[in-house]
Amino acid sequence: MLSRLLPVAAVTGLLLLTGCGGSSSSSSASGSAAPSSSSSSAPASSSPSGSGLQGLSGTEVLNKAKAAFTGASSVHVVLKTKGDKGEDVGYDVRYARGKGATGTVNAGNGEVKLIAIGDDVYFTGDAKALAQFRASAAAGTWFKTTSKSPVGAALTELTDVNKLAQQIFKPSGAVEVVEGKDVDGTPTVGLLDKGAEGGTLYVASQGEAYPLLIQPPAATKDAGEARFTEYGGPVELTPPAKFQTVPGS
Repeated sequence: MLSRLLPVAAVTGLLLLTGCGGSSSSSSASGSAAPSSSSSSAPASSSPSGSGLQGLSGTEVLNKAKAAFTGASSVHVVLKTKGDKGEDVGYDVRYARGKGATGTVNAGNGEVKLIAIGDDVYFTGDAKALAQFRASAAAGTWFKTTSKSPVGAALTELTDVNKLAQQIFKPSGAVEVVEGKDVDGTPTVGLLDKGAEGGTLYVASQGEAYPLLIQPPAATKDAGEARFTEYGGPVELTPPAKFQTVPGS
């Protein structure tokens, strides 16, 4: 399951081949991208009955987890893993359902910061990332595009929680319910993906059936993981005060 997340982060690498640039513009709005201090929690218990998971098949538990994930008003997703060449790959994004998302993504070729508000997508990066965008601007320069442009459409693969869910909840093989474990104080049920790209998804066993953690198979050399926290926490979104508009947006 963890490897299913990698193609989402790798979208950034494809974007770096397209090139960006454009005319200067500016904008302002209330609010700002900021971390949330709240997190998901549930009473400690090993029974899955609290979230209605008792006696369900692996596929049924997976479907419940997907429904809880996509139905949450907000969630914080953090992925840390390694790319094909051993480079650090990951993202740290907060999603607000029906509003947008904000966070950072690193596909192993530089860090990109994203703010999505409705159909508008703003992005910036370090010098390495902007150079791959072929953007003739200093590090930290913001660019604006829309979800309808080629660049924006690819970036929404990273900022649309429903598209992320399509990756998370698409196992590579049969899914089997296994013993869960405590995840940050919350009891869980484990879902083992028995396919070649498998791993274990841990789903809250009390309250909402939120997915909380994905870990790769024990035998893999990949030491990464994906964590899902701060369900229902505040996510404040604001566009940058100054940005350049990507042509064709």
